[in-house]
Amino acid sequence: ALIGYLLGTDQFVIDEQKPEAVADYELGLRWRYSFTGSDVSLMLASLVSDNPNFELKSVDANDRPNFRVTYPRYTMVAVTANRVSGNFLYKFEAAFKQGLYFPGTQPLTRDTIETALGVDYNANGAYNLTVEVSNQHINDGTGELIGVHQDNLQWLARWSKGFFHDTLNAVYYLSNNLQTDDLIQSGNLAYAISDFWHIDFNLTRFDIGDPDSPLRFADDWDQASLRLGVDW
Repeated sequence: ALIGYLLGTDQFVIDEQKPEAVADYELGLRWRYSFTGSDVSLMLASLVSDNPNFELKSVDANDRPNFRVTYPRYTMVAVTANRVSGNFLYKFEAAFKQGLYFPGTQPLTRDTIETALGVDYNANGAYNLTVEVSNQHINDGTGELIGVHQDNLQWLARWSKGFFHDTLNAVYYLSNNLQTDDLIQSGNLAYAISDFWHIDFNLTRFDIGDPDSPLRFADDWDQASLRLGVDW
């Protein structure tokens, strides 16, 4: 259904070249240094993109387009730093991604610079709060981007609290993209009925402010779910 929405038709043929084990490997190298209350790490990686590349190969006798779907490779250099101070954990991340695939008037790749700042707060076990701000800057290049801003600034918050000796746990999540005014809210309640039975209730709401947003297909995806589980 999602592919049909993106292509604008449900009459198509997909030849998806999914990544294969061993042949389509992902490789990463990480160096980490820790000292009192802090740590710093550096990562080098060759990764496979999560964004599929749709390439029109032909149109069959029934006028159905035939697409070949691939997952392009890109490289990444990233650095992270964390610092603990009292009840606070301060976090910083930065990454340079080379050859990242984006949809466009024709398939194109761009280099990006991605940064994030965040803080976790533990109120002595009463509740936990996380606030993060991140930005993705897409460098200039050939081709025209579709449905993606050159800068994508987003903030998010997550609050969680346990009740009744942590038999009931509540989580509230909120994120907002400042360029597209996309607002996502989610609330979850998890209750341990006994040592074996548990129940989870979740509400999620999507408010997509920009009709050209990459998340426009999720505007009607508001959902509520109730799940009963058992652990043996």
